[in-house]
Amino acid sequence: MSKQGMQGSTASVRMAVLGALAALVVPAADAQESEIEPITVTAQSRSQSERDVPIAMQVVGEKQIGDLGAANLADINGYVPSLSVDASQPTQPVFYLRGIGASDFGIGTDAPVGVYVDGIYTGKTGGSLMNFNDVQRVEVLKGPQGTLFGRNSAAGAISIVTNEPEQAADANALVRFGRFDTVVTEAMVNAPLTDTTAVRLSAESKNSNGWVTNETTGQKMGGDATWGSRASFKWSPAADTKVVASWEHEALDQAARPGFSLVRVPAGTVPAIPATNAELINPLDAPLQNDAPDRESRTFDGLTVRVEMPLGAWRFSSNSAYRHFRSYNEESDDGTASTLTYLGTINAEVNSSFQQEFKLAAHDARLDWVAGASFYLVHADQASTVDTTTDSIDTLFSHNTGAPLFGLPLFGTLDQALGAPGLGLGNPWSEQMVNHSRSTAYSVYGDAIWHLAPATNLTAGLRETLDRKSVDWYVPAYSAPALDAQFAPYGGTFGQVAGSVLSALSGATVPPLTNIIFSNAAATAATPVSASHGWSNLSPRLVLDRKFGADTMAYASVSKGYQSGGFDVFSPLARFEPEHMTNFEVGVKGSVPAIHAAFEASLFRYRFTNLQNITLVSAGAVPVYDVTTSNQSAYGADLGGRVEVLHALSLFAAAEYLRQRYDQYSYADPLTGLPVSLDGQPVGTPLLTVSGGARLAWTTLGGRTELLVQGSHTSALRCNTQLIEEYSCLNTGTVQTGTAQSRVDLRLGWQTPDQHYGAALLVNNALNKQYVVTQQNGGQAAFTLGVPDATVTPPRFVGVELNASM
Repeated sequence: MSKQGMQGSTASVRMAVLGALAALVVPAADAQESEIEPITVTAQSRSQSERDVPIAMQVVGEKQIGDLGAANLADINGYVPSLSVDASQPTQPVFYLRGIGASDFGIGTDAPVGVYVDGIYTGKTGGSLMNFNDVQRVEVLKGPQGTLFGRNSAAGAISIVTNEPEQAADANALVRFGRFDTVVTEAMVNAPLTDTTAVRLSAESKNSNGWVTNETTGQKMGGDATWGSRASFKWSPAADTKVVASWEHEALDQAARPGFSLVRVPAGTVPAIPATNAELINPLDAPLQNDAPDRESRTFDGLTVRVEMPLGAWRFSSNSAYRHFRSYNEESDDGTASTLTYLGTINAEVNSSFQQEFKLAAHDARLDWVAGASFYLVHADQASTVDTTTDSIDTLFSHNTGAPLFGLPLFGTLDQALGAPGLGLGNPWSEQMVNHSRSTAYSVYGDAIWHLAPATNLTAGLRETLDRKSVDWYVPAYSAPALDAQFAPYGGTFGQVAGSVLSALSGATVPPLTNIIFSNAAATAATPVSASHGWSNLSPRLVLDRKFGADTMAYASVSKGYQSGGFDVFSPLARFEPEHMTNFEVGVKGSVPAIHAAFEASLFRYRFTNLQNITLVSAGAVPVYDVTTSNQSAYGADLGGRVEVLHALSLFAAAEYLRQRYDQYSYADPLTGLPVSLDGQPVGTPLLTVSGGARLAWTTLGGRTELLVQGSHTSALRCNTQLIEEYSCLNTGTVQTGTAQSRVDLRLGWQTPDQHYGAALLVNNALNKQYVVTQQNGGQAAFTLGVPDATVTPPRFVGVELNASM
């Protein structure tokens, strides 16, 4: 065949394929809005097209949330490559952006990633991971956002925007049911009351029985039991004026996370430290055995009032909010059913906060500016409890040579000295740390966009922040009534008798034992002690952007972020200084209308100093929690794009490359107690995260059918000496941790021609991939009781969804 003939044949085939696809296309009148159209966002405290905002960001819309069946931010893990959310403990979630985050759950510190709902800061613990309830979009802003969002966003900000009441009647409902007896319900009613007022009511719930059985108790674990509601009222007396008042409530009450041990602990034996490869087990093949009580609960209430109105040539807005939550998390932290390693912990928090922000804004042909002032007040009470047994305390003493008995079991030694074998063993033992904190933050800020030329803008911003924190500590004596009763015939409580015996054995005066787990803290805070301190900071931002034609913008920025200093609730009177981040970034974003495509890309480099994190420090003695600090730096790239091949087929993808390292950090080796420097070593963040997918639509029975296939892949942890030592980077023939993770999700849905009714089939984790992940600091438990702790990601979920709308 001639070359011309071959070209003609190829063209015919191409036209035939395109014609076949075109036949599948939903008629234009029924087609949904194009996925490459820009979304209006408020990332810069202004309503702008996302392509006009010179910030690296990713927006997750209402449809994307629904397509995934996502209940909260953790369910979009992988699809926003820079964002990682650990929600295994929903009352103590951990957020990371571009590798920066903190696992500290103490009330004396803040977090470097701020979560905001309708402009209101949610805090870092019980109020920060709420279920999606009538959410319009989620804006994930990467890099420091301190100028506009404040001190709680040194590494970035997550802005969740909910739907407001509208002047049109609307209602919808959804029910989803599937594997593990899962039932999800959502409902919304929007109704105009008068020409200027409207109300919107929404509710959601999620319940499931869990995917794994705890063989110790027979209880199902890994399930959900949450529900929430929101009521909003909107008054719009004029086109440019509105008042929106909303109340939201959420309740969670479910089993705590299932904790898996990585080592086999036969009954009656004390695990070795460190474990050998032969002693390791794979949680994917081993039974779940948790013997401590488990329960996680939270009640949350919030009230918000937003006002927007003109004030002469300016625009005035006010945002007022009150938040209150009560959370409780009781769980097993040893992952075994052995009495010799029994360990349960309880974290209970009561938190009340008030926020007020006033803002003025205006714009003309040369200048677009916003200025504001804000106030934030929070009161928090926290009780941290360790529930264990005297048998576990003997294991603890045997493993930790820095204890008073130099590696000998405490009760075994007392029994021998008193001539009473078995005395004291088999009894419960409890210790508690009680804290109260009061934090205030005042700030003023301004951000201005100068239109230097028709296609060029210079943005400059600055925020001044004044912080003050006060913390109280109190460590009451241990609680072990049954144990004290057993020691009464020997001359007093257990603590008194133990002090006398240890004095006789050591030849030195040993006071009565009041605490073992919190012994260091009790030395300072056996009676309540308090501390207070203040900090201040200036957070600047400078951005230059330029439009190249109507569809492409490039930008370069430098910005600084600030995180307030604070106090270590586990080390009374211990204070640490503020965190600072400096970020340099260049980027480009835009569209190519000729091929129906949109794209964004950025290159960044940052340095984060004095990043705080909580660490369980053993170092040959009774382990204690301590706040450690590090300096870190990183460089990387963010990429993203969408393209509509036809109205019937769209493709999308996003990726992040991140190379992060410690500039300055050392930890105490848990075996030797000697300092180990990690300077220059990786922090652990994966090098690459990618996500992507395809959406195909066609007409069936006059309605619209969609097939969505999407997935993500995260490369393995970049391991360092500490992660290897703490079991976070295991690579044995038995078990692997810190490995690469992949995920594939599917959705096949159909909607009636009028879009009022529909049904869908959802498959999350379609390849049924499960991974073993060590808890933050969980691996360090290997050097206290010899039982490193891990979680396992859930298996495949298959569900059916029915929906209806007006």
